[in-house]
Amino acid sequence: MSEHTPTPWMVDDDMIITQVDAIPDDIICERTNEMPIKHSNWEANAAFIVKAVNNHDALVKALKESRAALVALMDAVQAGQKMNGREYVGLGIQVNDAIGRAWNVLASVSGVKEP
Repeated sequence: MSEHTPTPWMVDDDMIITQVDAIPDDIICERTNEMPIKHSNWEANAAFIVKAVNNHDALVKALKESRAALVALMDAVQAGQKMNGREYVGLGIQVNDAIGRAWNVLASVSGVKEP
């Protein structure tokens, strides 16, 4: 499988395109005449696709950070490390902050608020 077209992607009339150096480059997908505008939610779908694609790498990074922070906390607990309350709280804050970054990226794509 080949690599996907580089981001950022953008909506341009009836197309989703990528842009390099402010010059439209590749057409990612295009609405056809077989999909009449009055019967389609093309614009909303295209905008959502572009937003999701452009935020994918940031979401993956935030999720990896969340997992790493949680694993560090679990490892410390399992190892029975003698830590004071402040150290446990510090690890908990790292987990919470990393999850918060993931939620912020997700919210920028879908509008989902933190639970």
